[in-house]
Amino acid sequence: MPARFLDRIASPLLRQVLMLAILVAQSSCARSDDVARDVFGSAAHVETVRRATTVEAYRIDSTGLEQAWRTATADDYPRLGDAVPVDADVAAELASILTSPRTYDWSIAKACAPTPGVGLRFVHRTQQVDILLCFACDILGVFAGGPRVGGEDFDRARPELVRRKY
Repeated sequence: MPARFLDRIASPLLRQVLMLAILVAQSSCARSDDVARDVFGSAAHVETVRRATTVEAYRIDSTGLEQAWRTATADDYPRLGDAVPVDADVAAELASILTSPRTYDWSIAKACAPTPGVGLRFVHRTQQVDILLCFACDILGVFAGGPRVGGEDFDRARPELVRRKY
């Protein structure tokens, strides 16, 4: 009897709540084309990262460039020392993490000015993509030979990225 009572009273409401939950879940689930557009600026930049034949890691001095995030290029951030080549297995793992929709938190926005401390350069043929990572606020920026073309919060992947030995 209690089950029938709930069926009669809650069923229309339950159906509406379920439909709303499904719509919210679908809208918050990122797809690979969201990553290409919102994080990397284009599918071509995603492919450069995935197919990179050379990957380098470098440290950055972002002192004084806190407000330049929107207009700066990757080369505007002075490097601290030389870039270090990244092993092919580690590079493939980094590419997988950085191009995965699961890496990014699409539901939040942060009010901070990123100060990246690490850069990763992915090169495939004549294409080059730099990804600058700010571990203070877990935001990355993607640069492809000019001003930033994309970026996003990478909170979900922080533990994996911190463990990396660049």
